[in-house]
Amino acid sequence: MPKEHCALTSPRIFAIAALAFGHAALSMTLFLGSFGRGMARFDTGEPATTGARLLDVVAEILLWPLFAPLADWGGPWTNSVFAGLLGYVPLLLNSVIWAFAIVFAWRLMRRHRADDGFREPG
Repeated sequence: MPKEHCALTSPRIFAIAALAFGHAALSMTLFLGSFGRGMARFDTGEPATTGARLLDVVAEILLWPLFAPLADWGGPWTNSVFAGLLGYVPLLLNSVIWAFAIVFAWRLMRRHRADDGFREPG
């Protein structure tokens, strides 16, 4: 059985880029949706609904492991370094980390299924 090498081929690069941009878009959509719902409650003082709290949690999870800690604990230097359009750099790097993790997990699952003797139809 030939050893599989871990080269980044064109399909893998495309998959990682598509996952990263999809993750970034989903992260920003959820964050902005959560922010908008919070601002809508701002004047009335109503407590957050269960759906709004769930949206907050999912948005926060997707912004880890890089963007959320950098925004929370980075201090004033993060605002000066990542001002303007450079603010998207940590978001995209965070999404690239997620994309690599998803591709890695996918490969592990496929390898595990192949080791168990499962063959995909086709």
